[in-house]
Amino acid sequence: MKTKSIMFLILLFSVLIPSVAAESSQLFIVARMNASTFYAGDAPIITGKITDQSRNPVPDASIRVDYPFETVNATSSTDGSFKIIPTKPAGVGEYGISIITTKDGYEMAMSIMEYSVLEKPSDTSIVDVDGIQKGVQDVGTMMVNGLTQNPIAEILAQQMDLAQKQQDALEQRQAEIQKQNDLLGEQRKIVNDSLQADLAQMDEDTEFYNPFNAFSRFVSDVDSSVQNIFWGQFNLTQQQ
Repeated sequence: MKTKSIMFLILLFSVLIPSVAAESSQLFIVARMNASTFYAGDAPIITGKITDQSRNPVPDASIRVDYPFETVNATSSTDGSFKIIPTKPAGVGEYGISIITTKDGYEMAMSIMEYSVLEKPSDTSIVDVDGIQKGVQDVGTMMVNGLTQNPIAEILAQQMDLAQKQQDALEQRQAEIQKQNDLLGEQRKIVNDSLQADLAQMDEDTEFYNPFNAFSRFVSDVDSSVQNIFWGQFNLTQQQ
């Protein structure tokens, strides 16, 4: 009975090892954007690196970046790095970008990035003092009830009131932009924390399921008298 059990385990082992060896390596994407908030007309540039599950660079990997307004393709360099520059400017709005990388012998990897595009703030209007003075000279003086009145004070007051309104509108717009940036910063932190947690879990899963650890758990359940036979076969398979 014990001999049959050993033969069954050997047969199971002969099936397990080829299936583990045949698994493809996993690609990983490490990418960043040159900013998280842009103004209309700016180009959201992405740089990054493609690695395998051992964090070794993977050259010649195909990379596809799906912007909302176009798709850009690239290939990783000899050190696994890449740089994506879109050809079309960004329009106002909030967008998501997908980055997909593939290569023969590897499992596909995908990453998601988000960014916002805001309108460019308008410049503060400049009051032309010389123009005001020239207008005053053209107007000259006004006769009201026999009294001479100079309109300089009235014109200056109107221009100062206009400039103040423009300044208030600009400050209000800047406050709205800052509020949007703060909100986006909080959202990006939540996304980044979730991504880091997923990467940490992925590293733990990779370590748990690598061939050596998986085989160690398998052999621990086998009778100690034949464990050396299994380890010898495992080492021979790894050398091949």
